[in-house]
Amino acid sequence: MANTALPEVWLRGFVPGVSPLLQPVAHGLLQCREELHQRIPSLSADALWAQPSGGASVGFHVRHAAGSLDRLFTYARGERLSSAQRASLDLEKQADLSPGAALALLAEFDAAVDAALVQLRATTEASLLETRGVGRQQMPSTVLGLLFHAAEHTQRHVGQVVTTLRIAASPSDKAPVTTRAAGTFEVTLTPLPLDDVAEGILLGRLSIRKRFHGDLDASSSGEMLSAGTSVKTSAGYVAIERVSGTLHGRVGTFVLQHTGTMTRGQPQLVVSIVPDSGTGELSGLIGTMTISIAPGVHAYEMQYAFGERS
Repeated sequence: MANTALPEVWLRGFVPGVSPLLQPVAHGLLQCREELHQRIPSLSADALWAQPSGGASVGFHVRHAAGSLDRLFTYARGERLSSAQRASLDLEKQADLSPGAALALLAEFDAAVDAALVQLRATTEASLLETRGVGRQQMPSTVLGLLFHAAEHTQRHVGQVVTTLRIAASPSDKAPVTTRAAGTFEVTLTPLPLDDVAEGILLGRLSIRKRFHGDLDASSSGEMLSAGTSVKTSAGYVAIERVSGTLHGRVGTFVLQHTGTMTRGQPQLVVSIVPDSGTGELSGLIGTMTISIAPGVHAYEMQYAFGERS
């Protein structure tokens, strides 16, 4: 049977209405669209936002490619970015785990390519060497430079999509793929009575109440045991807290285990998800959490995956 596969876009002739000097830009963007249409529609939301070996997800690469294409073509028109365009930068890593996430993301990319093709057809050869400013600092470029960089940047991230999917499908990749979650939280600590007090050691027992915001939208409760020493900069604590809410839209509960020490001012903290503590849609949850504290702000970052489910 004859091979009916089409050649790559750049070998199929001119894209109608686009200047000969800009044909490589149009060819590159159309090739990227075809590559994504071959790979994205069949992906589940989990596969779309998985992070094999801790790398960026397929979903991020697609969303970033679409957003960057829009932003670079805006600069090529000689315009500044809108507040909506700037805000979209903060959302590029935010996972969408809804059932139609893959098709919605593909439609977002298609819309960016369609708009780019309209602009390419309206771009005259006489304007290609006109200067343009990029970013808040208005770094110098040209219309031609921005358009070609937009195509190259899009191709780079679509290439990352292809590579990420190959890594995820590799039989040698045994470890569960991880996903990042981040946000802030408020905590309330309330002293509780102790059963025993040791002389020379400052023991403490406290209840924990937290409210998480961001990718983890949840509340938690638990208890902490702490110990201070005669050296004011050395101490330790352990804690257990049960978290209830949603993680990237998945509803359930899980348990966090804290083990922290301070050795003469040098902190070390490990916060782990207790194996097999996940319930509901969080059954099988495994991973870790890091906590950072700045004046007035408590922040968390999780790296999690799903192992065997009970």
